[in-house]
Amino acid sequence: MKSGPRSRRALRSPSTLAALALLPWALHGAPASGAGARAAQAPPPDATPVGAEWPMYNKDYHGQRWSELKAVTPETVGYLEEACRIEVLPTGSFEAGPVVVDGAIYVTAGRRTLALDARDCRVLWTHDYRPDQREPVPTNRGVAVANGRVFRGTGDARVLALDAATGRVVWKSTVGDPLRGETVSGVPMAWNGLVFVGLAGGALGIRGRITALEAESGREVWRFQTTPEGEEPGAATWKWPKDLVHGGGGGGSWTSFALDPSTRELFVPVGSPGPVFANSVRRGDNLYTNSLVVLDALTGKLLWWYQLAPNDGRDYDLAAAPILYHDDQQRSVVAFAGKNGYAYALDRATHELLFRTAVTTIANEKESPTPAGVRWACWRVRRWHRAVGAPGRPPACPMRACSAWRRSSCATMSNTVSRRSSFCSRWCGRPTSSLISSGVRWADQSSLPASARKRPGRVPSVAHLPQLRQRSSWPWRRGSPMS
Repeated sequence: MKSGPRSRRALRSPSTLAALALLPWALHGAPASGAGARAAQAPPPDATPVGAEWPMYNKDYHGQRWSELKAVTPETVGYLEEACRIEVLPTGSFEAGPVVVDGAIYVTAGRRTLALDARDCRVLWTHDYRPDQREPVPTNRGVAVANGRVFRGTGDARVLALDAATGRVVWKSTVGDPLRGETVSGVPMAWNGLVFVGLAGGALGIRGRITALEAESGREVWRFQTTPEGEEPGAATWKWPKDLVHGGGGGGSWTSFALDPSTRELFVPVGSPGPVFANSVRRGDNLYTNSLVVLDALTGKLLWWYQLAPNDGRDYDLAAAPILYHDDQQRSVVAFAGKNGYAYALDRATHELLFRTAVTTIANEKESPTPAGVRWACWRVRRWHRAVGAPGRPPACPMRACSAWRRSSCATMSNTVSRRSSFCSRWCGRPTSSLISSGVRWADQSSLPASARKRPGRVPSVAHLPQLRQRSSWPWRRGSPMS
């Protein structure tokens, strides 16, 4: 995709949350002259203006992120100033979307959950989770708040329900196995006594699923597997080599959902298949990866789906939550976009494609990845090398990962391929990438050399995740290169 270079260093500065407020004179009326003369005249705001809260990650179930507030306008936005600031974590990234309910801001950063007074950022309570198992990816993107409880996922595939007033743990439910790479990094959604969560980790070879939990107790109500097996509908779209010991096929969900309460339709964005860039070993459309999947929210039954990129070898997953709205013809529409560079809209009644519009430019759009085309940012390789304690010095660029780690193990993806399989010898016998990539920020080609992007058939990509085989534990020894 065409974009400028971006820094990919791990954040070392504190993760902070800042609240903005309009200067009082910008709301009550601007001075007669000077800079304030640009402010629009406005009456004093109500004590509780309509739309003052942000009750869920995408503002509402429809995911439109539309605010009814009137005070911030093109004329007054220049007079916003910082009202308060708080350090959430000493170091690390801040990926969560704050939620505002009853005058309190609820936000997460890694293992930490905080409740803040929305007026002055005063800490109401803090909860620091201690994982039961090692976390493949400690990332967290936020909470759901409903009926006096705060729901969030954890890096070791648990879901927590916290008391919204005190931060006390009400219940904890296990929804996945972190030893298989399963985590809950996305934002839960709470509705009608249920909490919906998705498993992340598709790039690590998990078998993705969506789970509904009882909000009162944490008991599992239903589950839906995003990669079918056996006699399940869609299983025929996965054709693995007979000599390949494969894993779950990916299909993680790592952001949030949309929901229509009137029809009970739960709209789920499903991520890429796994192994992520080795589409030659998983023939077929690979349902329901890279798809918008629509489920019955009460039962988990599959209603319908739309797939963006069948047999994906470019990590074109559907990451962001879709948007539900009515168009000018009063049709019920769902709009969504994946990492393939297009925005889509479907008629929810007929499932007809209303538009597919390019929003960016992608080089080699139709090409599949090849080992010969590998060009990757070497700092990330070295970071992985340190994180897992690989022997020797990090490989130089252009890297030849399989050669560097051949003495330790065959470089394969966890739970996806066996070192005994022919896949291992095919890929490890030639120069190839040794780095896993995941996320909207990491899966495009914007940081790759222009010379590599221009050559058709030599697409820079990642084929698999090399790792040191360990008998009983997840390979990350000192943190994760994914965080």
